[in-house]
Amino acid sequence: MTDDLAARMRPARVEDLMLMARGRPEDGIAPEAVTAAQAELAARDLPVEEIEELASDLDARQQEDDSRATRRLSTPGRIFFGIFGFTLFGLIGVFILHARGRRQAASDALVATLIGLALIWGLAIASLLLSDLAGT
Repeated sequence: MTDDLAARMRPARVEDLMLMARGRPEDGIAPEAVTAAQAELAARDLPVEEIEELASDLDARQQEDDSRATRRLSTPGRIFFGIFGFTLFGLIGVFILHARGRRQAASDALVATLIGLALIWGLAIASLLLSDLAGT
C-alpha cells in the first residue's frame, strides 16, 4: 500500500503535496498519505525559499477559508431571505452559500427564511381570524 501511495504522489503538484503533508486525521487525510506526501516532497529536493513561500500561501488561503466560514450574512441578505427564502431562488441561494464554504451565512439565511415563513403564516392566520370576526 505504501508503494501505491508513493506512486500516486509522484505526479501530484507541489501545492497538493504540501496540503497533504500538513494534513491531520480530522481533515480526513490518512497518516500514511501524510507520510507519503512528506517523503515525495523530500525526494523533490525543493529550495527552502519555495517551500516557505508555499507554506505562507497555504496559511493565507486557510485563514481566508476560515474567515469565509464564520462570516455572517448581511442585513440586506437577511431581508432577502426573510421575504424570498421559501422560494426556489431562496433555497438555491442557501445551497450556494453552503457550497462556497459560507456555513454561518447559510445558517443565517435559513433562520431568516424560517422567520419569514412564520411571519407569513402569522399574517395569514390573523387575516383569516379577522375576516371570520368581521363576517359574524
